[in-house]
Amino acid sequence: MVWTRGPATARRSLVATVGLALLAILAAGCTPEEAAPPTSSPSYTDGKVVVRDSFDRQVKDGWGEADLGGAYLIDPGPTMSVSDGVGRMVMPRPGIEHWARLSTAKPRDLVATVDVVLGKIPTRGSGTYLAIDTRSDGFSFYQLGLRVKTDRKAYLSLTRYDGTPDAKLPLAPETVVATKLTDGAELHLRLRVAGVTPVEIGASLTTGNTPAPDKSQVAASDASASRLVAGGAFEMSAYASKSTPGPQTITFDNLQLMQLLEGPA
Repeated sequence: MVWTRGPATARRSLVATVGLALLAILAAGCTPEEAAPPTSSPSYTDGKVVVRDSFDRQVKDGWGEADLGGAYLIDPGPTMSVSDGVGRMVMPRPGIEHWARLSTAKPRDLVATVDVVLGKIPTRGSGTYLAIDTRSDGFSFYQLGLRVKTDRKAYLSLTRYDGTPDAKLPLAPETVVATKLTDGAELHLRLRVAGVTPVEIGASLTTGNTPAPDKSQVAASDASASRLVAGGAFEMSAYASKSTPGPQTITFDNLQLMQLLEGPA
């Protein structure tokens, strides 16, 4: 998520609005993270696929349109392309985030899967980062974070962002999910987000020819008053730490978002 998007005046207005709201909450004797009354988690069944992309096209600047799900909004355009059946993010210099967003389909409850290939394992710095955002309004969202470090391990984490980079709630700490990665490692990611009270989030990763399992390797339940209860845009982003040698290329393939339907099969 790039936090410099949008007019500065809009961001200042957002911060001011949040600040006034917090003051009002405190004056009423409540806390902003007061939990919602607990309810039992409903069951879900597979619904229709609302986003699908095989990246089987040629696009020089940007990612064009997904097979299903509309056109990508991307940044920065000249470093992103589609060819040879994959979508590319080329990071010629570290420290600059690249992102691709789909906002035509906005399912609240979903399972997202995507295949990612990391061109090079970082040899110094804090690592190469990849993120998947759901239920996003451009400022607040749930994020699955993937970090590959110099120890050749992959780490997954879950976070909720609430309007600014500093306003975040860690939901699941970084957990090692793969080891002994090599250059060109193929990573299969699966993210599930479902529910309202609470919001249940889970993610998994596998390597090689094994699809990501249904069982989550990192999971969290968000029943706080600030939980995100509406559907939103879907975004994928990548970032190499400033001390990580460049260039770095990450490719994406076989993207799918399936809507989940509440209730028994």
